Amino acid sequence: MASDKGIGAIMLLASILGILIYIYLIMLYPLLILQITAVIAVIGILGIIAWIGYTMVTTPPPPPIEEEPPALINDDKK
Repeated sequence: MASDKGIGAIMLLASILGILIYIYLIMLYPLLILQITAVIAVIGILGIIAWIGYTMVTTPPPPPIEEEPPALINDDKK
C-alpha cells in the first residue's frame, strides 16, 4: 500500500512539473510548441485507430452460436 502511495505521489509531482515546463515552453516558443503538440495528438489518435483496425483485421471471427433445440415438456404428473 505504501508503495502505491509513493508511486502516486511521484506521478502527481511529475505531472505538475510537466505542466509547468509546458507553460514555460509555450511562453518561449508558442508556435513551435503548439505545432509539436498538435502533431503528437494527431499521431496518438490515428495510432489508436490504426491499432483498432489491425486488431479487427487479425482477430479471427468467433464461432457461430448454435441454437439448442427447444426442451420437450414432459408432463408425467397425470
